Amino acid sequence: MIGMKVLSILISTAMLTGCGAAAGAGGGTEAQASVVQPEEVAASALSDIANTDDMFSSRDLDPGYDESQAISIQLTGGTAVCDSDAVTVDGGTVTVTAAGTYVLSGTLTDGQIVVRAGEADKVQLVLNGVDITCSDSAAIYALEADKVFLTLADGTENSLTNGGTYAAIDENNIDAVIFAKTDLTLNGTGSLTVSAAAGHGIVCKDDLVIAGGTCTIDAASHGIEGKDSVRIAGGTLVITAGKDGIHAENDDDAEAGWLYILDGSLTIHAGDDAIHSGSDVVIRGGSFDIPSCCEGVEGRSVTIDGGTLNIVSSDDGINAAGSTDSSDFTAGGGDFAYSAACSVVVSGGSITIMSQGDCIDANGDITVNGGTLELTCGGNGNTALDCNGAYTNNGGTVTTNDGSESGMGMGGPMGGQMGGMAPGGGQMGGMAPGGGQVGGMAPGGGQMGGTPPGGGQVGGMAPGGGQMGGTPPGGGRPDMRSTDSSAAAA
Repeated sequence: MIGMKVLSILISTAMLTGCGAAAGAGGGTEAQASVVQPEEVAASALSDIANTDDMFSSRDLDPGYDESQAISIQLTGGTAVCDSDAVTVDGGTVTVTAAGTYVLSGTLTDGQIVVRAGEADKVQLVLNGVDITCSDSAAIYALEADKVFLTLADGTENSLTNGGTYAAIDENNIDAVIFAKTDLTLNGTGSLTVSAAAGHGIVCKDDLVIAGGTCTIDAASHGIEGKDSVRIAGGTLVITAGKDGIHAENDDDAEAGWLYILDGSLTIHAGDDAIHSGSDVVIRGGSFDIPSCCEGVEGRSVTIDGGTLNIVSSDDGINAAGSTDSSDFTAGGGDFAYSAACSVVVSGGSITIMSQGDCIDANGDITVNGGTLELTCGGNGNTALDCNGAYTNNGGTVTTNDGSESGMGMGGPMGGQMGGMAPGGGQMGGMAPGGGQVGGMAPGGGQMGGTPPGGGQVGGMAPGGGQMGGTPPGGGRPDMRSTDSSAAAA
């Protein structure tokens, strides 16, 4: 999958930024969409990352169509009218069976639009002022095709609703108002309201693209879900979800289930994570207003090159965790093990986080190459910056309420290493592993200020694992606001 290769290169490039000249401290510029076809990507060998975007096809970004060739489908309450042989109507079920552009208008009080075309067919459904309710299944069901485009006609308001239940109609577990077994693209300049009293708003079992329109989703479970990937080029999304706002995950392929956002305006209220990926998250631009969630952005790795993010979270604001490859783990165990794959890299943009958990938490490294970060952590044993690997600032502006940008608040169960040190014990200053040593002391005890060997004690506190400021043993999560500097200097 070329899209996955491009994503990997983007992540690698972001992680390497700052190894040369330091990036500027200001916010990054918003990336502009440029269309590169897969064959062009291969030919150019991805020589220009800034302009590489096989994430979106030209048809994804251009919702236009030839009206003279379009087929009209008029919804008439309990049924529909269409004079094309490519469309069958059976009561409230309207089935599209061939490639082409279909313009839908009117109301369907209890019915369903089904796409059952050839495996190479591309089908465009233009929603031109529709109100479709399906009491016990998906309002739109893309069953078979190569790709389905849902285009919101300019100036129109459209509504899709599920009645609160999902009855089995085939072997597929339909559980969303829009349910696609095919690639799915949402584009156009109109508006769409998706209401899911049960289940999800939009589910795609392949690659999901959102490229335009204004979409308001109210869902009992996930707002938007993509199995192989979720890619957002633009548009306005307003999501209220009982679970995740945007969810991308593939249990069968650890390299799929990733999320890429180039631009757009997103407002998300989520009962769980606002943005969640079982793989990698890349944000290159856009505006994100997340006033309520458990975690704001979660993925195996999180890369932010630009955009404006305002996050209020009951747990972590940004979290990189959950690598499925056990070979990545090099220390500790469980959810808190160090993992090189679980990194957070910020190279631009403006990020404001108010969290009850850690503002930014990574099972691997946190690297800031640019951008502005304003981080406020509620405490309770958490810190604004927390990583099991190295925290490095190559040129961004980072402000926290607990001093953890200077490393004093860092440290998960592995000890919160700083400056590229090996996992194992909260070392500072590049010292050998062993127990939270400070200032070049011999491995094994992490003594400071003449305290007895045994566990990285600071300021005469009891042994146990690099405690500072009265934090519990083994946690390495001191609070700058409660640190007794005179005791530490004694």
